Amino acid sequence: MPDIQSCIDHIKTVVDVDPWAVEMAEKALKEMERGEKTMRIDEYQTLAARTINENLTDVEMILHALHGLSAEVGELHGIYQKSYQGHEVNPDDVKKEVGDIMWMVAEFCTAKGWELEDICQMNIDKLRKRYPAGFSAERSIHREE
Repeated sequence: MPDIQSCIDHIKTVVDVDPWAVEMAEKALKEMERGEKTMRIDEYQTLAARTINENLTDVEMILHALHGLSAEVGELHGIYQKSYQGHEVNPDDVKKEVGDIMWMVAEFCTAKGWELEDICQMNIDKLRKRYPAGFSAERSIHREE
């Protein structure tokens, strides 16, 4: 039975594969080989949902997520705002705030009954259509949408 890397190499020769997708597959493969866990976005949504307040209605959950997104983005801004006052930007603090933002997005999608994986795929499909060869300022300025 061929190993996963052989399969990835074969797929690259047979079909037109997005180079970014190949890079992500190879990264995940290396992480697996090192015994590291690669979390999928659907796993994240399921695990995050464990900590949603079950006493909230769907409407309250949506509002909680929206208010929380604003608050967490504000906290992220605060980290960078303080850098203008001589504070160091701690990458771990930034990562924690980004994680909190992700949690709020997951809560919002859960309240709406949406799978994060579907939302991510829709976004990538939109970006591939808008920028088939990667970002272009010209395509951004004159986009069809």
